[in-house]
Amino acid sequence: MTHSDAECPDILVVSAATPGLVPRLTQRFTVHEAAPENDGSDVSALIAGRVRGLVTTSKAGATGGLIGALPRLEVISVSGGHVHM
Repeated sequence: MTHSDAECPDILVVSAATPGLVPRLTQRFTVHEAAPENDGSDVSALIAGRVRGLVTTSKAGATGGLIGALPRLEVISVSGGHVHM
């Protein structure tokens, strides 16, 4: 976690499109990071229950296991061309 503010929604970053994206996201969100190949088993239940957004790229995508492990997930932001999910 790179920012802790009770008023900021939690998001999970699997892959950032640009190097400066994560620092900018921490200004508005509580950011957690995960490896692109994450199948959801590496996400703690505490974090998984709070994550409302997922940030990834079309190359990295997100596994079905990861998406399924995030019960409060509301939005997935993907930058790039074809999506691998």
